[in-house]
Amino acid sequence: ILPDAEWYRQNTGEDFYDYLYKDNYPGGRDTGYAVASTYLEQCFPLKNDPHLPDGALCSIVKLPTDGEGDTINNLVLKRYGTDKEGYISCVHTAVTDISLEDLPKDLTELYGLSQGEQMKLSPIEHFRALRSWAEGITEYGIENAILDSLADLDMPFGFNWELQRQFLNAIHDTYGDVGVLLAIDVLNNIYNNLDGDYDWSNQRYNLLHHYLIGCGADAEMFDKCHQLFPGWTKEINKILATGENTSPEVFEKLYQKKYNVDLSYNPSTPPFILKKIYQNIHNNLLVTNNLAANPSTSPSILRELSKHNEGIIRAKVAQNPNTPPDVLVQLSNDDLSRIQLGLIYNKNLPIDIIYRLYNRSISSRGDLITRRVLAWNPNTPPSLLKKLRHDESSYVREAAWARTEELNLKK
Repeated sequence: ILPDAEWYRQNTGEDFYDYLYKDNYPGGRDTGYAVASTYLEQCFPLKNDPHLPDGALCSIVKLPTDGEGDTINNLVLKRYGTDKEGYISCVHTAVTDISLEDLPKDLTELYGLSQGEQMKLSPIEHFRALRSWAEGITEYGIENAILDSLADLDMPFGFNWELQRQFLNAIHDTYGDVGVLLAIDVLNNIYNNLDGDYDWSNQRYNLLHHYLIGCGADAEMFDKCHQLFPGWTKEINKILATGENTSPEVFEKLYQKKYNVDLSYNPSTPPFILKKIYQNIHNNLLVTNNLAANPSTSPSILRELSKHNEGIIRAKVAQNPNTPPDVLVQLSNDDLSRIQLGLIYNKNLPIDIIYRLYNRSISSRGDLITRRVLAWNPNTPPSLLKKLRHDESSYVREAAWARTEELNLKK
């Protein structure tokens, strides 16, 4: 597995098999078998990032399968005590002016090196380089590295914009709001050092746009971002109108700027904003459709939309998990097929409606889709799931057995 492991064991005393592990994951939806991948991994605690408690930065190198293919490098941000992880892709090149004569002879023979040719690093060499870099980042501190890079300081490693983007995303995936706070720090750092000349940040929007989650923190940051990126205000507004970290006061500003299509679609939009949009809807079918589908729309609005003359709107209400049970009962009497389809996808569908839809699908022998989707509905009771496992259609039986197996695994 590691052809040069013995050399390192003898010459450095380090056994790289201590860092080796295998992981199995499904080979694919239709393959029916598992694929084993082999990795080298070492983790370093984030001791200089107090905002990222219980965190570690891990260097992971995936070995080529059966000796074929490329070695794949990743940094992974982990938060102990949770299953949250954030991945950072790494591509690096090792350059040396050391002559072949100065390299250990057995390594030269192992890699088949010749003067002037590109050297293909072994998995161990990839791993050694990557873990050294990961340890350097944790010693320096991720937040320090990002903020200091803005001050054009000499960095101990290549913390370029792309890497910062990936680290910020990894922090957001792993720690949530901490990533937003870091973005605010970066944007404030830029804002406070430009002395009113925003050409620099406006020209670098494509490099800095991954920090825009900080623009939605409050009205002050929103206004600052409009100053920092004067040529990109419409794009910033659209990103924040569809974002999950935008604050209520910024959502209010976006409503005033008439970003109603994006706001009505976003499940993070506060209900009070959705209510304002509904009250000023002006027969906009797209916005109405978004409100009917949005799980943050209030039950009272959904009750009114359930009487809409457009079937597509009623179908969205039927599928909405926030729709009141009595409205779902009312909609179950609607013969329009798309409304029936919306109901069977509703995760909060009452059991009596589930049975009513099931019995209706039995009387319509060709209605296999209803029974198949009901097999996956989390509210379908075990007694009905048992019937679906013995349905006359293999299309339905397959789904019912798969759902049963999933429930057993969860138990």
